Amino acid sequence: MIDGLPSTEQPPQVDRPPFRQGPLGPSAAPVGSGGVQILHPAGRRSWLRAWLIALDVAVVAVAWVVSASAVAGDHGLALAGLTAAAGAGGTLAAVAAQRLYRSRVCSIRTLEIQALGRAVLAGGAAAFASAEFSGLTPRPLAAIASAVAAGFVGLVAARGGYRAWLANRRRSGWYARDVVLIGANEEATELHRITRDHPEMGYRVVGFIGPPAASDALDAPWLGDYDQAVEATRQAGASGALLVATAMLPGHLNGIARGLLEAGVHVQISSGLRGIAARRLTTLPLAHEPLLYVEPIHLLGVRLAVKRAFDVVFASALLISTMPVLLLAALAIKLEDGGPVFFPQTRLGRHERPFTLYKLRTMVPDAEKRLAGLHGINEHTDGPLFKASPDPRVTRIGGLLRA
Repeated sequence: MIDGLPSTEQPPQVDRPPFRQGPLGPSAAPVGSGGVQILHPAGRRSWLRAWLIALDVAVVAVAWVVSASAVAGDHGLALAGLTAAAGAGGTLAAVAAQRLYRSRVCSIRTLEIQALGRAVLAGGAAAFASAEFSGLTPRPLAAIASAVAAGFVGLVAARGGYRAWLANRRRSGWYARDVVLIGANEEATELHRITRDHPEMGYRVVGFIGPPAASDALDAPWLGDYDQAVEATRQAGASGALLVATAMLPGHLNGIARGLLEAGVHVQISSGLRGIAARRLTTLPLAHEPLLYVEPIHLLGVRLAVKRAFDVVFASALLISTMPVLLLAALAIKLEDGGPVFFPQTRLGRHERPFTLYKLRTMVPDAEKRLAGLHGINEHTDGPLFKASPDPRVTRIGGLLRA
């Protein structure tokens, strides 16, 4: 989510130095007499981590202060405050101990929630130990339990809001980390496409390192060949590197990774796997070599029935609760141009059986017919998808609904 973010905080309208051709290829950063030195991430820390810490402190403090006020009448303000301070301090210490202020740790939402659960339980244990040590009688178990529950819900909600805010800012060009792409093959092209299509992840590829002949396919500035990887990364001013494992020999990959790490660069190495959820991958070393174990999908019998029941119940409740908004949206769509409210599309479902998906219409009724004349503004020229910002086919109500 943040990871110290050695990131540029300027929005996209701020001019960046133009790429120039040097002895190691184009560079995005001005070079002084000694060349650009890659700073350790801590040296270029933004305020993002401080904001997240402040948010956590506020949420945890509120949860435990309310708990302390609930038991202060029976046990005295000082002892109740001591218990609450132990609970809040234990929670925040556990959050920090699990490195929940590092993007590589908390970028996966489910793992972050699990870690937050452990943190609030640790805070509850610290509060109980403090109450035991202080001799509080009776033990404020109900207050501690409520503080743990409130702290967990508050932390999950607050971090969810923070995550949404940060993703939105990154889509606008803020808080992006400059990275180099090391490798030049089909997988490298796919990784480059992903970083362009998902700016909310916070990566900005400033160039690639590999054979210069691949520059046309990658559509990125060439910075140098593999034997110049560390120096080229340094001259580009990048603080991160995406290494494409399938594009080079293992020994070469190992040497580049070690050199970049010694230079203080964040290194990420691709697995070569595509279309497999990250939660299904487990690091399982073979002797001294790291391998990835792919967990099989087991969703049969009771587990499948439980999932289906959850899907139906949750979707039904969500549909009922949002029905007033959906009705207003349908009315607005109909009144704007008199066209149909829904836009049907055929999709492939389970066992590749086609089904019809109905969406609220956000484009003009003849949007499909107009598509042929809009290929010149397509932002996805390397694939079958069409995307344009702004898309002239989107109606006024459609633009509001999409936002």
